[in-house]
Amino acid sequence: MKQSENYKKIIGVKNPRNQRLKDLDIEKKIFIDFYNYIFNALKNDKDHVIDRLELDNISNEYISLLAANTNAMSQDGLKFSEIKVVNNSSDSLWVDYGNFVKEISSNTDAKKYEDFVA
Repeated sequence: MKQSENYKKIIGVKNPRNQRLKDLDIEKKIFIDFYNYIFNALKNDKDHVIDRLELDNISNEYISLLAANTNAMSQDGLKFSEIKVVNNSSDSLWVDYGNFVKEISSNTDAKKYEDFVA
């Protein structure tokens, strides 16, 4: 049995669930790059990380909102918080990830959110 036939039998559609993931390559890259950035930052000296965040104009409130909305992406029943993306950061990764989270959490793009977290 072909894979597409197997999916049709199981979930009643002709194509596999991951068909639209290709449409999300940019978002996937932003998410992975930001995850790796945070993972590597945790290995650094705390004072160095704090200094770098201050230089990049990243506030504790902004970090908390991104963390809460990232958590909401991963768990059913959690609500997204409204977020204003920091645009004055010298680190574009914070801006890109903020825009990604804002886009995914918007009610107007629920389909994209479902595709990304599925």
